[in-house]
Amino acid sequence: MSVFGLNPRESALVPYLGRLVGARDAVIGAGLLRSADNERRLWLLSGLACDVIDLAAVVIAAREGAVSRWSFPLVAAASVLPVGLAVLAFVAPPPAAAETPDTPGDGLSWSVSS
Repeated sequence: MSVFGLNPRESALVPYLGRLVGARDAVIGAGLLRSADNERRLWLLSGLACDVIDLAAVVIAAREGAVSRWSFPLVAAASVLPVGLAVLAFVAPPPAAAETPDTPGDGLSWSVSS
């Protein structure tokens, strides 16, 4: 975190905020991986909303002087990059459906018939 100009020794909030953002992103990532195609857009939108709010918080903190001019680009980039990737995920065509063991394709099947 000190790369971003945030010193964990100076504030007990720094590690807490790191864990908070990390936990939120882990939950959103797990939701993306476990969701069906029609639900994935909701998870993407949730992640995008969180990242936009993070970016707004960084801009507000910079305007109030809580983030230095040196660390602002680094901290802002940590929010801009996920926003850009989420927007890209919205406009990119969905990937081709992966073949599962229960779908025909190579003649092999994992289902057991009686």
